[in-house]
Amino acid sequence: MYQIEDVRHVIADLTNSSLVVSPWLAYVGGRVRFDSYISDMLYWGTRDFTQAHWRREYLAPAFDTLPVHSRFPRTAVFETAASTAAFLAYEQTGRSTVTERHATDALHVTENFILQHGFDYFLSAYVMLTMYENHNALNYYGQMREADFLSGRLHRPWIDYELDDELILSRVLGTTELFIDSGERFVRLTDKGRDRLADYYALLKETGYLDKRNRSLRISHFSEMEDYDSVVQQIAPTAADLRQSFLDFTAIQPGMRVLEIGCGSGAFTFDAGLVDLVGPTGSVVATDPAPRMLERAMMKRDPHDVPWLDFVQAPAEDLPFPDGSFDAVVNMLAIHLTDIPAAVKEMHRVLKPGGIMASFHPLDFPMTNSIIKEWFRPISSLVEQPKRETTMPARSTVPDAVAPYFENVICQEASTPNYYTNPDIVTRFYLESVGLFDDHLMRIPWVERTRLIEDTRNNGRRLCSIHTTEELTVEYPVQLVRGVAKDFTVSRNGRA
Repeated sequence: MYQIEDVRHVIADLTNSSLVVSPWLAYVGGRVRFDSYISDMLYWGTRDFTQAHWRREYLAPAFDTLPVHSRFPRTAVFETAASTAAFLAYEQTGRSTVTERHATDALHVTENFILQHGFDYFLSAYVMLTMYENHNALNYYGQMREADFLSGRLHRPWIDYELDDELILSRVLGTTELFIDSGERFVRLTDKGRDRLADYYALLKETGYLDKRNRSLRISHFSEMEDYDSVVQQIAPTAADLRQSFLDFTAIQPGMRVLEIGCGSGAFTFDAGLVDLVGPTGSVVATDPAPRMLERAMMKRDPHDVPWLDFVQAPAEDLPFPDGSFDAVVNMLAIHLTDIPAAVKEMHRVLKPGGIMASFHPLDFPMTNSIIKEWFRPISSLVEQPKRETTMPARSTVPDAVAPYFENVICQEASTPNYYTNPDIVTRFYLESVGLFDDHLMRIPWVERTRLIEDTRNNGRRLCSIHTTEELTVEYPVQLVRGVAKDFTVSRNGRA
């Protein structure tokens, strides 16, 4: 039977692909993403592929003598293709509708991945990913009613089949056990199961799979935030002044070719005056990974005559531009939502030698503040002595990532008042979009995660009912970093 080390490369390649196995994206808002025609298309497509390429001789290397139902390979291919279709829909349109094109592309990507890595290796990777979801839920709850586990309603509510095959497999592996309490059957982890869960988590964290899932969820939440500008204005009413100060800090001059990372709804592009500063003798390319955020930014372009501005959908970690394309790369409140080292490396790659990199980003939340501490207590109380409580950058995070690629680096710190006066907006923005506690929430089953977010929202309502606006105002630390690109080439594969 394949062990973790045997399939590490498969998980790593899956992380770097558009393939998704656990479709959390497909359940944003608790909505079903597929109509019957698309579901049938995915079902028959994956069935035909499995019949053509699955071989019984794959069972021995992948599962040794473990019992595996004949439907298991088909289930694995279907769930992967369906998850990937939902991921592609959000990635390309920012919307929940999975079209025939998304389904076709998902089938193509899934089939190519399996043929490239081998059906036996793919299935082993699928087992590890789904076992992680199952074991993680059992570890969190301590025990689950067998009926709840089999239905997946608490931890995998997107499935429409029962997990009896997976329960049998984990029982034979010795990672779970069944017991009877008051005449009812329950499932729980064994000591071996807890050890296996730790191994799975280390693998998925090391390969970046869990971080990819969290970034994808944040992008989907931002895409669904139709009222983004008003949300920011309510939480941080001085945001306009901060954007203007940052524009001055960037040292951008008219006539430059400028790349903006994470433009969002275009507040920095238009409201702060970036596009006007660069002017018609230069150019601005504004990027964002969330397609619907780009749509909102593009709507702001309509009243302006700015032919020197283009919009491109792209993540900061994989910019679709040649080396040395820009005189400056800037991001306003975006880099903290990325894989920071990867984003900084890409920013250097697309800059000309001597080009300017400038970033404005938040720092770690002031968790010792009494309002913040109490507001997020439902989640932070679950964390046992964390090294860092939130996913926001520490003071050294961005400067350390910048140092290998940029010189003459300038770091400044400031603070801005954030208003915790609207429980719905504050909770939705910081937990679902910014991903404040993602490192902890990623280990909480889906339904429980949803409950914790609602508990946090209710906690905020209670605080708002007993505190004044002044007491609900928190000074939040931000950092400005600017550097000059060092004169060496960084390709997509490393330093040249």
